[in-house]
Amino acid sequence: MELIHAIALAIIEGLTEFLPVSSTGHMIIYSSLAGIAGNEFTKLYTVDIQFGCILSVLVLYHRRFLTDPRTEKFIVPAYLKSFPPAGSPCWIFTAKS
Repeated sequence: MELIHAIALAIIEGLTEFLPVSSTGHMIIYSSLAGIAGNEFTKLYTVDIQFGCILSVLVLYHRRFLTDPRTEKFIVPAYLKSFPPAGSPCWIFTAKS
């Protein structure tokens, strides 16, 4: 993948991530049209771009996610409390012996 393709994918992600359209779909279409869809680096780059976008939202809105709107106190969201009990069997069943 050349630099121009990386820039184009980043622009597509930036323009379509927060619109009610599929940013992933648009990046896949561009990758196919540009002839870089089969490249493993392109797939990794696409995932990295999307991870960066999700991470930026979490960093920007972390206070909104981690405070109770009624009391304005810091809370541990229910999904963080429920993950260890729910995720433990996954680790057991996927561990290689």
